[in-house]
This record gives sequence, structure tokens and C-alpha cells, in this order.
Amino acid sequence: MRTGSNIILIILLSIFTFLGCDEETVIPLVDETNNGFQKKEVAEIFSQNCLDAGCHGNSEPHHDLKLTSFSEMIKGSLGRPLGNHSHKLIAKSNHGDGVYGGSPIVPFNAERSLLYQLITGSIENQNQRMPYQKNLLSQPQIDVIKNWINEGARDYNGNVPYSGGQKIFVCNQGSDEIFEIDAQNNVVSRIINVNLQPSVTDAPHNIQIRGGYYYVTLIAANRLLKIDASTNQIVGQVSGLENAGMIQITNDGKTAFVSRSSTAPSIYNVIYAIDTETMTKKADISLPVTGLPHAIWLSSDDTKLFVGNLTKDRISIVDVATLEVLEDDIILSSGTEPTHEPMHLYVSPDDKYMYINCRKSSLMLIINLETKQVLQELMIKEHPMQSAISQDGNKIYTVSHHEPIITEITKSGESWSITREFTSEAFHHLYGADLSPDGKYLYITCSNNDPNDQFERHYKIAGEFRPSLVCVYDVTTSELIKILDVGSFATGIASREN
Repeated sequence: MRTGSNIILIILLSIFTFLGCDEETVIPLVDETNNGFQKKEVAEIFSQNCLDAGCHGNSEPHHDLKLTSFSEMIKGSLGRPLGNHSHKLIAKSNHGDGVYGGSPIVPFNAERSLLYQLITGSIENQNQRMPYQKNLLSQPQIDVIKNWINEGARDYNGNVPYSGGQKIFVCNQGSDEIFEIDAQNNVVSRIINVNLQPSVTDAPHNIQIRGGYYYVTLIAANRLLKIDASTNQIVGQVSGLENAGMIQITNDGKTAFVSRSSTAPSIYNVIYAIDTETMTKKADISLPVTGLPHAIWLSSDDTKLFVGNLTKDRISIVDVATLEVLEDDIILSSGTEPTHEPMHLYVSPDDKYMYINCRKSSLMLIINLETKQVLQELMIKEHPMQSAISQDGNKIYTVSHHEPIITEITKSGESWSITREFTSEAFHHLYGADLSPDGKYLYITCSNNDPNDQFERHYKIAGEFRPSLVCVYDVTTSELIKILDVGSFATGIASREN
């Protein structure tokens, strides 16, 4: 009896010693709800291959991504190193000490889901293939994951993740895609293909949200698209809009105005008015001077449309009711060559002031719209691009294209001052900017369009071109809280109805 008792005691001690030697040991389990996944096979693949200590189990998961359950997986990851660094399980920065991350899956799109790319080896660095330093998944296992994602990556109850809620939409000019971002989790939730001419890059450029739809210009395809925001389906389009650029939409959603791309030649004196209900062209609006009419913005009461001529330093004012030029242009400089080059312009929520971001002079010109006079000039770091204005008009956030800087401008009475600047190593050629509807978050695109200074993803996908980022900045805490991979050459971004 003593011998038998000793044997049992030794076995028990061995079990306790084994469990105590590694606090990160994970016992793979699949519960009666498939750990929240729709298919038991999916849960088993994750459980048996991905939950080892230091990988994607509960204790210090790699890049903070947990695959222990569906609810944990859809939160996405954080802590990827910026740049093409090696896969290091021990490095603290790989366990959530950072804000670069994203979702492992894009519902209905396995080919563009990072999880699928990693398990199939569709990456340049094969040392990053998953499961990391373990036996590769079999083809039947890969097919299970692929089919599950393409069928919507559903949960145990058949729900598709990231459905509903606030969304941010991003134009990817180099890959002919619109990326939808789920604002709750700050992850890519859908990818919409807008490649209407497969033989060329159609170049989706600007995007605006209005009344349950979002509108996108395609520079090379010369079109304006109307897309249902609930289904991400194209429901209308207008062609023949040569070098379609920026968009403004009236508050009732019935009329859209489309300007020319800033990359177009300086040969135009017309912009377009579009009937968005029928998606037909209402009028060609003739402007006083030929040049490059690029920047446009509507007054909040929809009575006036302001049009900036990029190469002639002029702002024209159009009567929205008659679709004709209303009065004399605002002249920014009098020389034969432009001094400022008005790249983007905005009107304050109270319709009293205009803010003009100038490409050449690198100034923000602040104009009193009653007197048409410049009230103030603010020097912005090289090449101010787009701005986002708070709903109360007291804060303006402007991104610089050639320096990694976000500039915060504060309004007090009829005085404006630069109150802070923010930078990050993620800021590679900032382009688009918009605030969340509650004004708490600033969303910006990093277009990465300098061949001599390009950002490389941590997980570099084979064959990708000019990979871009979206950065999420909390303006209340002055912190960058998320960096996300998007498509190629990200430009326009929209979070709210402007």
C-alpha cells in the first residue's frame, strides 16, 4: 500500500510541478459555444495551434491579439513594431507596448485578411509565417479558415462582426479600394473594391458622407460614385467628370459639387453640379478665370459654394440656388505667378470665416467673409494639406504633407493661435483629416507617397505598393491611440457629415 501511495504522490507532485513551472501554459479548450466562433472547426484550429504561451493565449499574447474567443479576437491587436522588424516573442514591445495594430480578419474577404495571409505565407518575410515556428496548417485547415472568413467570419449566433455602429471611410487611391473602419474597435471592418476599369487605376480620391450614403470621386475614371453606407454597394454613378477631385454635398443631400483633382492640368474654368437623387449632371458651373479649380466648400446654410483656383490664387463664390458665380473673386495675390496656391479651404460653422491651406506659401490664410479681407496668417509646417474643424469652430487640426506634423489651432474671438503640434514616426506624408462626430478623435491618413522615404508594414505583404496608414488621435488627451494598416496611397477620409 505504501508503494502505491508513494507512486500516486509522485504523480500528483509531478503534475503540480509541471503546472507551476510555466505560468503561461495554456490548456487548449473548446467550450459548448465553440469559444464564440460559428464553427467548432475554427475554434479547434485556433485552440490547437495558436494558444501556446507567448502566442495568442490569455497571458501576454503576441501583439496583444487573443484568439481564445471570438469576442477577444475581434478587438484586434496592438503593439506591432513600426517598420519591418523580426518576429520576437520575448520583446516587450511585441506584447502591447505600442499602438500599431489591427484586426486579423476582414469579414467576407479572406484574401485581404492578415490572419489568412500569415497562415498561407503571402508575406515577404517567411519567418513571420503562422503558426510561428510550428508545423504549418494543413490545406484542409487553411480552407476551413478561408471559408469561414469569406462567409462573414460569423460568431456562434451567426452574427457578422463590426456590423452597425459608427464607421470611418478611407479612399485608397493606389489600390482602388475604400476601407471601412469600425470606430468602436478601431479596426478595418470591410474593404470595398471600386476598381471599375481593371486595366487602369481608377484612383478613388475624395469621400464625403451624407444621409446614409457616401460619395467618392475617381480621378482617372472621371466619375462620382454613390455608395449605400449600410451595404457598401454602389447604387449610382456619374461619368464624364474629367479629373474629378473634391466633393461637397448640400445638407438635404440632393446636390453634390465636384471639382478637379490637384494633379490635373491648369486648363479648367468649370466645376460640376450633380443631382444625387438621379445621379445625373445638373450643370457645368463656369468660373471667371481658367486655371485649376480644386478646393471647394459649402457655407453651412447652403447658400454659397466657395471654389479655390489652385494656380491663380483666387477664390470664386457660387450661388447654390442659381449655380452661377455670385460676385467678384477673392484675390489672394496679384502677380502673374501664384504666391500661395490655395490647396484646401474651409468655412467656419458660423459662416463668418474662411480658412485656406496654401501649398506654396505654407500659410493658413484666415479671411473675414464679410469684408473679404485677410485677418491673419499662420505659418504651418511645409505644405498644409487637409484640416478638420470642431463643431463649435474653436479648434482646427491641420496636417502637413511634407513634415510629420499635426498642428492644432485655437480660435479666441477674432484671434487664432497655434497651441500645439504633434508628431509621430508613423506620420509618413499626412494627407486627409476628419474628426469623429463627438469631436473626441481625429482620424488622419498617411499616404506614404515618397519613394525615397517609404513606410514598411511590420507584416509586409508580397507585391504591395505604397502601403498606407490611418492614425487615430485622441484630441482630449493629446495621445495617438491607434495606427492601422489600410490600402495603397490613402488620401481622403470621412467620419462625419461635413
